[in-house]
Amino acid sequence: MKLKLTNFFIVLLLAGSAMAQSSATKSADIEYEKQNYFEAKDLYKKAYTKEKDKAIKTEILFKIALCYREFNDTKNEIQWFDKAIKAKYPDPIAILYLAQAQKMSAKYSDAAVTFNKYKAAVPSDNRGELGAQSCELAAKWIQKPTRYSITNMAGINSKFSDFAASYAKKDYKIIIFTSNRQESFGNGVDEGTGSKYSDLYETSLDRKGKWSVAKPLPAPVNSPVNEGASVFDKKYSEMFFSRSLNSKGKVRTKIFVTKRRGQSWDEPTQLPFCTDDSSSYGHPSLSPDGTTLYFASDMPGGQGGFDIWCSKYDKAKKSWGDPKNLGPAVNTDRDDQYPFVRSDSVLYFSSYGHLGMGGLDIFKTIFADGAWGNVQNLKYPMNSPADDFAIVFEDGPREMGYFSSNRDGGKGSDDIYSFSLPPILLTLKGVARNTETKDILPDVKIEMVGSDGSSISAVTDKSGAYKFDTSQFHINVTYQLKASKNKFFGDKGDESTMGQEISKDYTHDFNLKPIPVIIVLPNVLYFFDSAALIEASKAPLDTLVKTLSENQNIAIELISNTDSRGSGDYNQALSQRRAVTVVNYLIEHGIDSARLTAKGAGKSNPRTLDKDETVTVVSGSKGGKIGSENKGVEKTFSFKKGAHITDAFIATLGSEDEKEAAHQLNRRTEARITSTTFVGKNGMVPQKETPQEAPKEAPKDPKKAPVKKDAPKPDPKGKPAPKKK
Repeated sequence: MKLKLTNFFIVLLLAGSAMAQSSATKSADIEYEKQNYFEAKDLYKKAYTKEKDKAIKTEILFKIALCYREFNDTKNEIQWFDKAIKAKYPDPIAILYLAQAQKMSAKYSDAAVTFNKYKAAVPSDNRGELGAQSCELAAKWIQKPTRYSITNMAGINSKFSDFAASYAKKDYKIIIFTSNRQESFGNGVDEGTGSKYSDLYETSLDRKGKWSVAKPLPAPVNSPVNEGASVFDKKYSEMFFSRSLNSKGKVRTKIFVTKRRGQSWDEPTQLPFCTDDSSSYGHPSLSPDGTTLYFASDMPGGQGGFDIWCSKYDKAKKSWGDPKNLGPAVNTDRDDQYPFVRSDSVLYFSSYGHLGMGGLDIFKTIFADGAWGNVQNLKYPMNSPADDFAIVFEDGPREMGYFSSNRDGGKGSDDIYSFSLPPILLTLKGVARNTETKDILPDVKIEMVGSDGSSISAVTDKSGAYKFDTSQFHINVTYQLKASKNKFFGDKGDESTMGQEISKDYTHDFNLKPIPVIIVLPNVLYFFDSAALIEASKAPLDTLVKTLSENQNIAIELISNTDSRGSGDYNQALSQRRAVTVVNYLIEHGIDSARLTAKGAGKSNPRTLDKDETVTVVSGSKGGKIGSENKGVEKTFSFKKGAHITDAFIATLGSEDEKEAAHQLNRRTEARITSTTFVGKNGMVPQKETPQEAPKEAPKDPKKAPVKKDAPKPDPKGKPAPKKK
């Protein structure tokens, strides 16, 4: 059983009892006040069998439960507090202690009910409400544990109490710990626990990773009384530790210091601030620079129970200064113990008073703006429903070390556990495929750019697969991904590891579409007899801008086509102006002009459909729906894949509206891929270029003007042709 720094509130409660007591009960009370709880428990049980007074018997039940509470026998604690409550023990404190024992036994539902009963009985005491809250939190923490890995140090632990490990060598291969195993000094029995007195033991790690058989430190460190909870300075030559003393019939713990002398130790000396014989001082921990000693004490001036205090070393006086309490942000009205200083701004400790899972929980507090605060519970599995305490860390950033616990599954009443925080291992892998054939694609370049500034690439192997391992793919980063391959449109994506709390293999597949020789741009349409784009044409062109932006190695030729009506020369000029309009639109949207060529194809290239198409026209409106103000009925016509939209084909169609729909299919703009290896100036694509200038059309003489595409013929009497709308 760990050396417990006892809160003497209960002693005062017992001493203040006004009830008449038998001599057997008085003897039990004396042993309790002397912290001989094991002996007191048996004396109370004997007194109970002899006592006739019902009220005194009820109080004895409560006192038996208190004894079990002192040495953490929660099973019997629950049983005897429950008996006392059923026997109408008058003080509601029995309800609170029962709830706390239930909580330490992981009976969170029962404990929450009991805490609420205490809250109803004593609404001014927030321990009822906080206890119920802690039960709810504990259940959630168990359902969602942290990433800490916990291992029982079976090679060190015994069937007795083993706890409070500390590092005794720079390479962390020697540890000192506390144990009450049979090899301990002295033949006496600690009447507070019923076990032998505890001593400090040493064990070392060999090359095979096996811990040696633990041996007690020699005298004068160990003595016939309890020793425990040690800490070394940075040179591992000076050791501070706790030792219990009997002062005026009461057991008190003090802090001692000793220096290593080869294989032996100097005579330990008590630290000068441990002067109050009515108080205990223990669980020492040194700051990294060795100038501040943190410890636990129940000296006057604290928040209640045991508090965390600190003392500064005065180099000039070569002495430790007066203790200073860490304040109410850290300390509570219950016991706060086992400090460990990891850095100047991070302190770990164990507490009954903060919201926790059961008994002692391990907490972390941060020093900021001149004060300690922001207390955080380490949660499950570092904490458990039982007592978890005496944590120590290796120096540096690695999250590993030891702590102690009397949780279920141990070898003894207290065991030492190692802990580590495994790294979060992340990988990103996937496969690249041809979107049309679904075949895998080797030699695809996969580029990954992270929000942390990282940039790395890989190439898919023969199976089309790629992988970024954990050294390349990191936590809390957002990645932009890009896949590219010659003669294929690229593919993009993103992955985020923000907030990832466990190791994970991410998968991101890419689908690359083969670049066709000709890309038909659907619905790139113009006002009738004009090179001006209608508003609806901008959507497909914006898609083309996106494609070219994402595939900057592609250069294209924009080919504009007209339908077959009108003269060849006029349609050729019109189509050229329309092609230039498209090129200029792309340039204005950031595409390098060097990647673009405008070509008018006139009416020379009737379309062959590579898929089924549907076209909507306005009935009776020559020139189709586009550019027409006709408000007539819309009609939709379907054309099969493979249809060659020649004049001969159009002549076979059944109605003028259907023929107009076929002509509309020929009025199109296409993109022909001229290069898939384009590289801009200095390898960069300009942000914006000056638009090309379309060839200007000379003013037309209506009498001599060529027949316009989609325009009526001139009047034979020389009158101008009517203007189309």
